[in-house]
Amino acid sequence: DCLGYDPQTCGCASTLQREYRGTINTTLSGKACIRWNDFNYTEVDILFAGLNENYCRNPDGDDLVWCYVNEDVGWEYCDVPL
Repeated sequence: DCLGYDPQTCGCASTLQREYRGTINTTLSGKACIRWNDFNYTEVDILFAGLNENYCRNPDGDDLVWCYVNEDVGWEYCDVPL
């Protein structure tokens, strides 16, 4: 059901948006995302899951793409179109 979608602009619902590689970097509540390399991910994780910069991603197969926002809140879902 993802035929013709563009992973640079949206994520596919049937894959839980795991392939999303766009540049959205704010959460549903408007918080700014923190860079992925501030956390303990391996180089393989970073390359495979596209964990570059502070862009919203879904490296663990959660329901939607997400990002870390700060130490108090932890992470939040992002508003990436399906």
